[in-house]
Amino acid sequence: MHLTPVRLIVQLYIQTNALDQVNRVLRSMKNYQLKPSLRIVKDIVSACARLGDVSLAKTLFASLQHDGIEPDAEMWSDLIKMYCHASLLEDADRALKQMRARGLTPDTSSYAEFLTALVRADQFTRAEAYFNSIRADTPINGRIWGRVIEMYIKMKNIDQAYALVDECLEKKINLESRVRNLLWSISKKKQRVEDYLKRFEKIPGNLSLEELQKQGYVHSLPN
Repeated sequence: MHLTPVRLIVQLYIQTNALDQVNRVLRSMKNYQLKPSLRIVKDIVSACARLGDVSLAKTLFASLQHDGIEPDAEMWSDLIKMYCHASLLEDADRALKQMRARGLTPDTSSYAEFLTALVRADQFTRAEAYFNSIRADTPINGRIWGRVIEMYIKMKNIDQAYALVDECLEKKINLESRVRNLLWSISKKKQRVEDYLKRFEKIPGNLSLEELQKQGYVHSLPN
């Protein structure tokens, strides 16, 4: 059994979402006292994250670490996203801490996914505390800030949402379009959002609200 053909077989099973067959290949390799390469493991962990096979991903991670092989940042990120999608918040939090303890920096989507999972579970206080704990040493990114703004809107804490909008203006953070549309839909402070749009979307100052909608800058107008 040669590792290159094995990877081709594993990739074929991954493409057809047949993780049970992937598991069978791994067991067969173990019987021959063969260990999968890091590249094969990365392929499988990525598939586990996509398909939500938490058990197989955990087993592979434990096997790597047992063999003294450190997963790279991409693999940790896949694991974290999988935990978040499965609402395994404690596992996701633990993985984030382990990743950073190893000197690896989680990517923006890992932070955003964790914050999204916390908000989805209505753990607002924890999400707010987590955001405040990472904001000082995490690259400024509109996706992360947008998740927290969405959280404040869900909490009906509109003033706090707009306090973050003001910080976004100050720090020149560009929010995702869905967050901007959400702000429009609930806004009683239309001028503040209009200023935000015109600064970051280069909208001519003479456009009406209807023209903003027509040209695709917003998809729903405020009441």
